[in-house]
Amino acid sequence: MKYVLVSPIGPQKHYCCDFFWAEIDKWEVPPETIYLYGKTVVKEQYLGHPSAAKYDVVWMMEDESIIPRFIPATTMARETLRRAALEGSPECEWFLLVDPDLMPIRSDHVQVFNHYKYDELVVLLSWHPSRYPKGSIRRGTSFMWTHRDLLEGVPFTMATVRGQSTGDDLIWRAIVRQLCVKDGIEGKFGFYFETKHIADDGEVQFFNEEDSDRCVFK
Repeated sequence: MKYVLVSPIGPQKHYCCDFFWAEIDKWEVPPETIYLYGKTVVKEQYLGHPSAAKYDVVWMMEDESIIPRFIPATTMARETLRRAALEGSPECEWFLLVDPDLMPIRSDHVQVFNHYKYDELVVLLSWHPSRYPKGSIRRGTSFMWTHRDLLEGVPFTMATVRGQSTGDDLIWRAIVRQLCVKDGIEGKFGFYFETKHIADDGEVQFFNEEDSDRCVFK
């Protein structure tokens, strides 16, 4: 199965560079292309890593002159990557969106996804541990398989009302949920992959189905 990997690299994600590449090196089916996004400070570290040379990596530069708040920054990152991946990999049908600090435990996770996949499916969003607060589950797009048709049709956007902003993956997820619930688009949402998450102190948290039963949703 051919697919591409899409990952936004925040300026604070220098601590998970080794983790990111070490985990990808274990995958039995590597991505055709890896699309990354971030500032110069992390670009040099990630592209300078020995493992980066093994893959076809496309880096999208974040505008160094802009210092947006978290939600605008992450929304811009995901939308820039969405457009770049769609344009740069026109033959690709499936896209794996992951954050650099969150990775599947199993090296055969692509084969596992193939087991879940069927012709009508356009998205498989797997729950994963939230950074804050610990002990909660996040139902975002930090580990998600999405079909080209869905990625083309739904951009990442944000809204600001009276100084309060929402965006990143929240609006995207709400639109996709509506498509799946009301309009007959096929999607899977739930626990599908065991994952591991590395914190900025180097602690690695493992997340399995038993953990999901004990956690609260965020």
